[in-house]
Amino acid sequence: MTYSDDLYAISYDKFKELVNKLCKNTSVFGPKLKKITSFEKIKNANELSLDKASDFPLKYLFFSDNEILFEFNGQEIKIPKINSEEKVIIGARRCDLNSITKQDKAFNYKFVDEYYNKRRENTTFIGLHCVNGMDEHCFCESLTDKDSKELFDIMLYPRSDHYLVEVGSKKGEELLQKYKDFFEKSSYKLKPEDKIMNTNRLKTTNIAPLFTNKGWEDLAKKCTSCGACNLMCPSCYCFDILDTVNFDLKSGTRIRKPASCQMRCFTRLAGEGHFRDKKLERYKHRIYHQLQHFSERHGTNLCTGCGRCIRHCPNKIEFVNKINEMSGAK
Repeated sequence: MTYSDDLYAISYDKFKELVNKLCKNTSVFGPKLKKITSFEKIKNANELSLDKASDFPLKYLFFSDNEILFEFNGQEIKIPKINSEEKVIIGARRCDLNSITKQDKAFNYKFVDEYYNKRRENTTFIGLHCVNGMDEHCFCESLTDKDSKELFDIMLYPRSDHYLVEVGSKKGEELLQKYKDFFEKSSYKLKPEDKIMNTNRLKTTNIAPLFTNKGWEDLAKKCTSCGACNLMCPSCYCFDILDTVNFDLKSGTRIRKPASCQMRCFTRLAGEGHFRDKKLERYKHRIYHQLQHFSERHGTNLCTGCGRCIRHCPNKIEFVNKINEMSGAK
């Protein structure tokens, strides 16, 4: 369904009032104001940190760490009730919103993951558009799906003293109508340049011809296999499933937790066999999955260009510039 191109406006003061109103009526999440920001439940607008993108990605609201799949006691299996509360998420940038569409594909491909979907449903996204990217590590404009209205229910565009408000879905329209006293109609029409973020750093995603290029060795040498790139990535979705058994050897818990393909144990088999034993193999696998393999299956890059894998890497491995160099792109 296509929604109107009509825009609305809300002053910064009115927006704070709206957030406070939402917090009273529903569960509201956003980048919480602290030294290292992550998407957490907030009590009022003063707890929001919208000046920069969240350090931690949005995915952990739906794909949680140490998630209990079920408990067992030797006689029965108890599946926990999954929280599917209605919630509003404020302040997610396009890269994070884009990443959720990738998670949707991954967790509903051939097998429908109810644990993920229950957390995902009943969610309204109020996104925040970046003006010129967040820092030098961003490259979101190099990737696919960055401008689709399907990414958000409402998108906020910062101006000098107000936000322009774009509606992207029926849920967005319903929220706007419910709180219509906070908004006013705007005569402004979005132009293509309003959506430019000046982050088109990666000049090619066609990396298939580069697979045997020696340049990958330069990047892999800097990698410590710490897994920070996977855990901070908004779209990485691999996980381990572990059973913890109590001392009675009858009861216990089955959990799943995010896993890192950069760890040597990720592809470990019985008898200590490894699919990707070398660090170079693991590093290349991650980049090729992000830019090529996922696209071959789903028709879109897995990577959203948020730059967290570079920003939070201990050695700031700058693979974007290296790919440009290897491909000869200008």
